[in-house]
Amino acid sequence: MMNVNCNMFIVPNPATKKSDYRSELASLDLKDRLNGVTDNSMYVHCWLTNDKSSDFGSHGFQLPDGSYAEYCGLIDYVPLSLLEGHVEGDVINYMVIVSGDRIVNLHCKLTQRGYRYSHFGNFEDALKTVIKRGEEVYSNLN
Repeated sequence: MMNVNCNMFIVPNPATKKSDYRSELASLDLKDRLNGVTDNSMYVHCWLTNDKSSDFGSHGFQLPDGSYAEYCGLIDYVPLSLLEGHVEGDVINYMVIVSGDRIVNLHCKLTQRGYRYSHFGNFEDALKTVIKRGEEVYSNLN
């Protein structure tokens, strides 16, 4: 397994349910199993970046062996359960599948204040906002 350091910040879209991504459920199921996620009902849209890639989800990222991980499913939709209880500056480990079957352990520093959308406050403030927005969206659908 390869390790990659990156920064993570929240994109202020409402938290979403797994069922909204039916076409990529297999990718999400595998990612959830890797991360030990059992309550996978909500996901948070996050941006992952480092000095070699400005957006892992859209542009991919370089691996330690020099190869490049292309688009790998919903890498930028992080299970809410991995983020809950964490604050600005914490580092979380987030495992993803790239290039078919390669597992990468992302060491993600939560850095909302240092990037785009910093006007939503620190990481924990932004997380509260997207959870609330997600709850509002889904309550209006019922």
